[in-house]
Amino acid sequence: MFRLLVFMCMFPVFGSAQATVALSEEEQTKVFCQAIAEYIKAVYKNDQKTYDTLFIGQYEDHHNKKLPATIQNTKIVLLKNEEEGAEKLKYRKSFGFVNIAEFKPTKDGAEYIFVTFLVEKTNGNVSWMPKHNCFVRFNYDAKLKGFKLDKVKFEYQYSKK
Repeated sequence: MFRLLVFMCMFPVFGSAQATVALSEEEQTKVFCQAIAEYIKAVYKNDQKTYDTLFIGQYEDHHNKKLPATIQNTKIVLLKNEEEGAEKLKYRKSFGFVNIAEFKPTKDGAEYIFVTFLVEKTNGNVSWMPKHNCFVRFNYDAKLKGFKLDKVKFEYQYSKK
């Protein structure tokens, strides 16, 4: 009898859990690129800022994605490490850099956080100054058989904006 009671108490937990369908690597890369495009558009709309090149960190998390050379007319460069980023300052005064955290995309939706830095070299010192966090969320649209932008939100916890 006790076992039956335990089973009945556990049943709602198992019954209410929804299975999520994982995406193929190709689908994950497609929505990842879509997130980068939405980020670039949102930064322009919010800050009137454009990037000629967007440098992306967290190589270990994104190296398996086959990213296009440009997204939204912006060159995309995946940096392998911080030193490679510092090397870019040999021919630039500053550049925009983002770390992108992704929550494992599924057929239910996808969510990304872009942590943006302004990287500058002054008096021989390299400064990685955090600028803002940008949250980009998509919902899966079965009619489109793809992802539709749900929300873009900025947090300026590092600056006074």
